[in-house]
Amino acid sequence: GKQPLNTMSDGSNQKDFIENADGSLLLDHKGQPISVDKFLSTKPLRKEVSTRQGPGGMKLSYMGGDVITKTLNEAFGYDGWSLEVKEKTQLDPMKDDKGRYIVAF
Repeated sequence: GKQPLNTMSDGSNQKDFIENADGSLLLDHKGQPISVDKFLSTKPLRKEVSTRQGPGGMKLSYMGGDVITKTLNEAFGYDGWSLEVKEKTQLDPMKDDKGRYIVAF
């Protein structure tokens, strides 16, 4: 039978897929629509990951808040998601090799 409007061939709803700014579906390299779940489970682009020295000379990798915000806006649309801090823990301050304090949460 005929599929309802906005339903994909696999039975999923179109709202479960990432849209481009013009409203068209974002497609992968095979021309298939990219689901929100797939989009959020993919590894970030290497250029979006920053590194810094952490406590004890450890190398820490992180993504800046602007990259996270951009990714969530692309997945859920502007104002389609929210953030809630559930817990905050401060680690013991340390000094780096230049005598500066490092405070991590």
